[in-house]
Amino acid sequence: MAADRAGAPPRAWQRMLSGRRLDLLDPSPLDIEIADIAHGLARVARWNGQT
Repeated sequence: MAADRAGAPPRAWQRMLSGRRLDLLDPSPLDIEIADIAHGLARVARWNGQT
């Protein structure tokens, strides 16, 4: 498996509540939904956000 990914660029993303993927290494404003931000902020007091 490691040999298959030897030339692949690194990937780091998070699946948001809206179903979109947010690329953490190259974020784009088009990938961000205000509802995802509101949902994360509403849950900050318990479980530290997006969990």
